[in-house]
Amino acid sequence: DSIAAAGLPLPPVMVAAEDVQHGKPAPDPFLLGAAKLGYAPANCLVFEDTLAGLQSAAAAGMDSIVVTATHSHPLATDVPAVLDYADLAVLQSEAGQLHLQLRGQI
Repeated sequence: DSIAAAGLPLPPVMVAAEDVQHGKPAPDPFLLGAAKLGYAPANCLVFEDTLAGLQSAAAAGMDSIVVTATHSHPLATDVPAVLDYADLAVLQSEAGQLHLQLRGQI
């Protein structure tokens, strides 16, 4: 297992290629992940770094953000982008809703 070999803990929920009949850009991986987590696809936010992943998220009815740290050239997409996760903050409203913001805009 490459996750264990890297010294990382196994996540409590994981979707691997062999878990779905159709991989990205089909919606199957993200739909299965949402189902395993118990969330409706419309309540999910996907962080992706590939066009196939963005297409998969859109086909699943999920919003997404492009993480560009691994890109040498920008992706041709209208999806919002961030370099990495360092400038993101998650805020929780009094009602329990999560809101994602850029740290400079808080």
